Amino acid sequence: MISRRASVARWLESNVVCRLKEQCCSEYDNWSKHDLSNKHLVYSWAGGIHGKARLEDDANKKQCFLVMTGMTSE
Repeated sequence: MISRRASVARWLESNVVCRLKEQCCSEYDNWSKHDLSNKHLVYSWAGGIHGKARLEDDANKKQCFLVMTGMTSE
């Protein structure tokens, strides 16, 4: 039986992380091109997440994520 830690470690292999990062960047690029000026937002929320992951390079040691969501009247 594979331990839980070993199965989680498989998901964190560098090639998996790189592929997921590339996919996320591509999805963001596509999303950021959408014109939202004609949308009527009835609810919006924004929040930040400060991750304490051990990042190796100095530029990313203080990484945080901005999460935004909104609801339209449709």
